[in-house]
This record gives sequence, C-alpha cells and structure tokens, in this order.
Amino acid sequence: MQSNLMNVAMKNGLTLGVIFSLNFIFSTSGNILLVLLSYIITGLIIYQTYRYTIHFRDHENGGSIRFAYAFTFVLFLFIFATIISSFVKYFYLKYFKTTYLDEMYNQNLLILEKVFPAVTDDMYQAMEFMTSARGFTMMSAWSNVIMGVILGLIIALIVKRAANPFNDKVDNNE
Repeated sequence: MQSNLMNVAMKNGLTLGVIFSLNFIFSTSGNILLVLLSYIITGLIIYQTYRYTIHFRDHENGGSIRFAYAFTFVLFLFIFATIISSFVKYFYLKYFKTTYLDEMYNQNLLILEKVFPAVTDDMYQAMEFMTSARGFTMMSAWSNVIMGVILGLIIALIVKRAANPFNDKVDNNE
C-alpha cells in the first residue's frame, strides 16, 4: 500500500508542481493581473490538494483512510511538487529573470538598514545568500514543505474516515 501512496503522490505532485511553478512565475511577473491570478492559484493549490486526498482515499484505499496516512500522502504530494517547482524557480531566476533577486536584495537591504542601526557583515552575507537563486530556491522549498505540513494536518483531519466494519466484501459465489 505504501508504494501505491508514493505512485499516486508522485503523479499528483507533478501536477501540483506545475501549478506551484505557474504561481511563482505569475507572482514575480510584475503584471498586476497575473499577481492577482497568483492568489487565486494559491486557493487552487489548496483545493487540488484536498481533491487529490479525497480521490486517494476513495479510489486507492476503499473509502477509508487513517489520519497519519492522509497526512503522509499530503506531505509527499507537497515534497514532489516542491522538487518540480524548485527546478523551475532556480532556472527561471538564474537564466530568465536575473534582475528579480537583485531588486529584492536592494529592497531588503534598505529595510534592514532602517530596522537595525548597525548592520554586520554576517547580515549582509546572509542577505546575499537568501537573494541568490540557490538560496531563494532552498528557502522557497522549505516554505512549501512547511505549508504542506500545515495543510496536511488540516486536510488529514477533514478527510480521515474509519473503515466500515460492515463493508466486508464477501464473494457469495463460492
């Protein structure tokens, strides 16, 4: 049953990874309509995660699922989606929209210098790493996994369903 969980999570995680990637590209576009659309896509991600978990419960588990199993499914779904979207984010920031992180660095540096009277070299180095393609991608990946944990807890509470003890499939043709 565990391999079935992985197969379904990989397949659906690929779809979610594409949606994550589109959400990121739209949110960094600078076009106000695409940025607004990225908020709608965030809702779509939550809805699709719920639908995938319901489908997994009903079609792969015979209509019942334990809380831990549903949580594991959502977590793996987000891990696979994060892997896909991380590749897209890294290459998009590294080769296509190279000025995005530089602009972010400058904006964050202004805020950092206003908030802290003495900015140390370590703070500058940390800011440089977080606004590099690799650092930003890693930070986004962890954010997606944390979002998956939180969403997994909520969705697992909603979709968990005990097996029906009276639903034993007995073949009467024997």
